[in-house]
Amino acid sequence: MRRPLIPIVAAYAAGIVLRYWINNLYILGSMVFLVVFSMGIVLKKSRHTTVLLCIFLLAGVGNLTVKFSYVSQLAPYWNQEAYIIGDVINVAYGDIGQLKLQLKEINLHNQSIRLSETTLVMLTGEIENDENIVGKRVAIHGMIREPQGPRNFKTFDYRMYLKTKNIHSLVYGTFDGLDVIGKGEINPIIKAASQIKYKITQVVFRTLEKREAGLLLGILLGDRDQLDDEIYESFQLLGTAHVLAVSGLHVGILYMALNYLLKKTNIMIKAAVILMILWSYAAVTGFSSSVLRAVTMAMFLLIAPLLNRKYDAASSLLAAAFLFLIINPLLIIDIGFQLSFAAVISIILLYPPILRKINFVPKYWAELLGVSLAAQVGTWPIIAYHFNVLSLASVLVNIPIVLIVGYLVPIGIVLIAIGVLNLSFTSLIGFIVTIIIQLMLVIVDISASIPFAFLWVPSPSLWFMVSYVVFIGILVMGESMIKKYQLHRKKCLYGLLILYMMLLMIKALLPHPMEVIFVDVGQGDCTLIRTPQRKNILIDGGGNFQQGVVQKEKDIIVPYLFKNGISKIDIMFASHGHNDHIGGLIQVLDKIKVGYVVVGTEAFKTADWIAFEKKCKEKNVGIYTVKRGSEIVIDKDTVMKVLHPAETLIQSSRDDVNNNSLVLLMEYKNKRLLWTGDIEAEAENMMMDQYPRLDVHVVKVPHHGSVYSSTEQWIERITPEISVFQVGRNSFGHPHPKVIERYEKNNSLIFRNDENGGIRLRMDREKIEVYTSLSQEMK
Repeated sequence: MRRPLIPIVAAYAAGIVLRYWINNLYILGSMVFLVVFSMGIVLKKSRHTTVLLCIFLLAGVGNLTVKFSYVSQLAPYWNQEAYIIGDVINVAYGDIGQLKLQLKEINLHNQSIRLSETTLVMLTGEIENDENIVGKRVAIHGMIREPQGPRNFKTFDYRMYLKTKNIHSLVYGTFDGLDVIGKGEINPIIKAASQIKYKITQVVFRTLEKREAGLLLGILLGDRDQLDDEIYESFQLLGTAHVLAVSGLHVGILYMALNYLLKKTNIMIKAAVILMILWSYAAVTGFSSSVLRAVTMAMFLLIAPLLNRKYDAASSLLAAAFLFLIINPLLIIDIGFQLSFAAVISIILLYPPILRKINFVPKYWAELLGVSLAAQVGTWPIIAYHFNVLSLASVLVNIPIVLIVGYLVPIGIVLIAIGVLNLSFTSLIGFIVTIIIQLMLVIVDISASIPFAFLWVPSPSLWFMVSYVVFIGILVMGESMIKKYQLHRKKCLYGLLILYMMLLMIKALLPHPMEVIFVDVGQGDCTLIRTPQRKNILIDGGGNFQQGVVQKEKDIIVPYLFKNGISKIDIMFASHGHNDHIGGLIQVLDKIKVGYVVVGTEAFKTADWIAFEKKCKEKNVGIYTVKRGSEIVIDKDTVMKVLHPAETLIQSSRDDVNNNSLVLLMEYKNKRLLWTGDIEAEAENMMMDQYPRLDVHVVKVPHHGSVYSSTEQWIERITPEISVFQVGRNSFGHPHPKVIERYEKNNSLIFRNDENGGIRLRMDREKIEVYTSLSQEMK
């Protein structure tokens, strides 16, 4: 076999993926047996090959199992305060400071406990100085916590992300409580790299303005701490953000520059010098997946002629992937790893046929266009899945951006080299760098303003991803393989298309359960209803506090909808004009098609309500006002009844905005669910007078469990089997212990977003099943 690494790496990676997806050992064993059996049939004439691939498949399963079995040394001390002592490995400053520590000991209950583990310290408060503390030993009082999993279904898994970095516990503290107590004992290479990075940062910020300095550091070092958020978002939307995360592009530019400068040097010396500089660059930029991949491939390229071997890019790429996945199998879910390897595979496979198809373009521009298009085709589905954006302009915009970066990287390095020696000589080069960066920003701004330069898209399904890869594979399949297996390219493509369409039809015809998801948006309300007829209903969408850090609403609701494949909201209900109920709906209107909006009253013109109305008008989304007695038929089994407000609004209450919240009763078959907004006792009393019988199966507890709501009489009237508290960490005392006690007294099963994460109800005529995202188990 010409490239034996292909089946070996594929089998090993398949084992990792199987173990990652399947937790049940019986199902995992069955799937492994099925894969092994299938390989035995396909490779029936090659028993030794079958055995070898089975070994690598099981090795992948075993390696990830071992990785998952690791238990943090801090696990016994989670949710306890302690005095932490450790050596600083890395520092990042942003809205919240982050210190990566190699722990040495913790002091807890007057007991000193020695341990050795990497952990992440999250620091709030003002930074007192900008001293480089990497390599120093520090001490801090902090709360030890377990990293949380995804707070909503199918969303970002912070715990798993940290595991890819070999971090298994968090410590929360403040900058005020951080003390430098001496010299640390960290790897001297990491310490030296940090000192170099610190010096580079000083030179850049003393030479350039803040905006240009932040962008240059992003390009040279992949450091986004000082990068303007709006600039980064523009690059991301246009598919050019890879230039701000040090990748193979940067390593390639540096390699070509060094190769040119050392072209007359002895081949051994040239290889040694280039590798020394490239690995140093990898250390300074933090050994990211993409940089490690590029430097490793460059190493194979330089070593191949020394060993009288021909360099093969595909084999080099597979060898790098295999090596990294042996060291850390969880890298397979790292976005940088996926994008880097997908881009290179695509260039290797797609660049030659693309170049042949565009032979009418001048050679130089054809080569640039071919590389850009090949890389984009390979990474589009990954970018769409993780970032929910499809950049239609990326192929063309990447050409000038990459050309500019090709000049900016070496000029930036010269600027830094001169600045380290004497800052007074950097003004001219700094002026040139500023002009180049401003040119880049102009290109990005103009491109981002072009209609349909990018589209917001839901995360593609697994079937789509697999079909896409197979489709591209058929397109680039070599003639020798087609002849060997007697395949017909067009028939294969048509067959794949028909199979995919059949799967979509089967999915559409299969029965779909009624789902009600109480989305965890922190301290706020948001409910998504997905009916069996595929209608999507959104009730409120607020929240700005989650996982102990302040977040924008767009960072919660919109990603949740996209990650769950939702590209349209049929009806949007807005209970009232407070930010914790409608703050995130503005972003939903911006990025997702909405049929129409239903509100209870437009009498209270809060600042958030005015912004919400403005966005509805901008998007041509109608706002309809309803009142008590109104009914909205969702589909043949689902009706939404309006219980409040009445035509005459409540006035002079403790909070009129809250008390005139839209209250909805959904009837699905024989099930009744109640949404109450932020009503308080006054509104509850009015509804009890109006509705003598108001028993429900599920209630969204009023006002996040406020003491001013949920009176004993109200709870006795509605008698909910399930009570959902939409609440996050807050300073209001929500939910009040007395309120929880009242619901428990009435034998209601209680679920809370702050404790359970997202809460999903699946129901039919007979039963209601409850799933929570933090446990993923049915209740």
